[in-house]
Amino acid sequence: TLSGGSARYGGGVHCVSSTLDIEDVTFTRNTASSGGALALRSSCQATLTDVDFEDNQSGSDGGAIYVYSSTLDWSGGSAVFNHADSRGGAIAASSATVTLSNLVFADNDASTSGGVLYQYNGTVDSDFLTLVDNTGSYGAIYQVSGSGSTADTRSLPACFAASSLSSASRAATLTGVRGSKRATPAESVTLGLSPEKDLKSSRSLAASASASRHGATIITSSP
Repeated sequence: TLSGGSARYGGGVHCVSSTLDIEDVTFTRNTASSGGALALRSSCQATLTDVDFEDNQSGSDGGAIYVYSSTLDWSGGSAVFNHADSRGGAIAASSATVTLSNLVFADNDASTSGGVLYQYNGTVDSDFLTLVDNTGSYGAIYQVSGSGSTADTRSLPACFAASSLSSASRAATLTGVRGSKRATPAESVTLGLSPEKDLKSSRSLAASASASRHGATIITSSP
């Protein structure tokens, strides 16, 4: 666990022009001007596996992660209760390549664009994401100029903001994004939820996802 760090870039870790591999680590209560927990800059190539971000805060962009002119490949984990004073409640990326898979994003917020992800002039590809009650202008995913695809992504369940999956893309392509809907019984079992009750805690959702790691899909869905 990396906790309580503070810096201009990346309160927990700051990677510049190097290769970074992080596995089975939790970043919590870190603060920075950009990238509350983690900052990747100037051709950093980062691979995150089963990594969680909780209660991190940025005074500008990227409540949990800030990516500039770098590559982020993140598979397995969660981002909950992260905050950015500007853009990207969980992740802010510029001129970057971002790949996301098997992740839970819950209760992240940005004061301006992208409650979960803000991406400018880069590429973002993602699948098997769960987006729950994230808050930001233009919804959870906001992409300006660039390309990418989003598949098997859904917000759960009805008590959460329908805007969680709104996407405003300018000169960008985001495909396969489904609207907000209540989880089916099969999906609820996968996530350890009751289909008849509202989810009481984003942390419990993240814990369910954590227990489903290492090859298991977080969410099942039909076209």
